[in-house]
Amino acid sequence: MPKVSICIPTFNQTKYLRKTLDSIFEQDYLDYEVIISDDSTEDDVFTLVESYGLRGHKIKYYKNNVSLGSPENWNNAVEKATGEYIKIIHHDDWFTTNESLGLFVSLFENNDKLSFVFSGSKISDPTGKIRHHQMTDFQFDFLSNNLSSIFRANLIGAPSAVMYKRDLNLKFDKELKWLVDIEFYFQILKKGVLFAFTPKHLIETFIPPERITNSCYMNKYVEIPEHFYFMEKHKIHDYKNINYVVELCLKLDVLSVKDIRRCGYLGAVHPWVSALIFLKKGFVYKVYSKLIFKLKN
Repeated sequence: MPKVSICIPTFNQTKYLRKTLDSIFEQDYLDYEVIISDDSTEDDVFTLVESYGLRGHKIKYYKNNVSLGSPENWNNAVEKATGEYIKIIHHDDWFTTNESLGLFVSLFENNDKLSFVFSGSKISDPTGKIRHHQMTDFQFDFLSNNLSSIFRANLIGAPSAVMYKRDLNLKFDKELKWLVDIEFYFQILKKGVLFAFTPKHLIETFIPPERITNSCYMNKYVEIPEHFYFMEKHKIHDYKNINYVVELCLKLDVLSVKDIRRCGYLGAVHPWVSALIFLKKGFVYKVYSKLIFKLKN
């Protein structure tokens, strides 16, 4: 049984997948398997994978007979894994150095009570622009003491920047696209497991124009239903998180429970939500907020 299962969900893309695979096979740490769950409509991914040698490079390739979609394709890859640790890497992300995988594993080896670890990452786009994502010690302490804060800000990063123990036995929620990663992290955090991070940028996450999350950002027909679904699924009803959702509603011009329904969410809406929307869209509140801002600055 390998120590690490590197799980790659793929779909009709080989341009960046080759770089992903090359970065894996250049790793100094060798106790791993590569699980590819292919949701493609064409054979391009299979042809590329075959060129590496399916057995010679520890690759286990699975072509889905019926398209699973995201994130069920992620879950399918994880279900096929046999390693102690799960390392998801999307087909357009890659390890930054040949030491990356070993450094992920060393986090667990330094403390066998850990169940979840993550690293800093580089985030690049087709223009060549690169920004860096990494958690600070202050943010780590804050998250540790305020688990639901992940709902308001993804301090952890992309799925490619995490590794977790397979025996957590969790799945990505198929109802989500935009919040699927942070909802998964929250599932882990709610278990009360011990987690750790390294600020080292062990992963580079590439954001191509066709990535599905690009069409979700500031799309009220995606963000509004998913935020309310998340909030109700996990009973996140504290003021800070409800206020966060209300601010999102106002930003997206969603000004009533009727508007929330028009966005596609038909579940329960906490009464604080409609009350806060009513208050915050009022003239008196806007004047009060501007006055407080001026006084603070």
